[in-house]
Amino acid sequence: MYQVEKLTALKSNRRTMKNENIDKNKAFEITSICRADLDGQGIASDMLDDADMKLLASKMADAYLDTGGYWESAEIIANDIIADNIPF
Repeated sequence: MYQVEKLTALKSNRRTMKNENIDKNKAFEITSICRADLDGQGIASDMLDDADMKLLASKMADAYLDTGGYWESAEIIANDIIADNIPF
């Protein structure tokens, strides 16, 4: 039980130190798509103008969020990173 309490205290202390002056609304890019990506998948990217590419990227983002995998992946990966940051 002591190890769990120690781990919790370390997480709490580290979180406090790292998050003193953070902007909670700062955005971080997750991914992007370009015509070369589409070409690599055999998709005729020359048939898409910039507006089409922007629409494609937006619809892909919506699809990723709607599948339910987005938030589950974010939780798992964030917890892995937090665990890796704990010094032992």
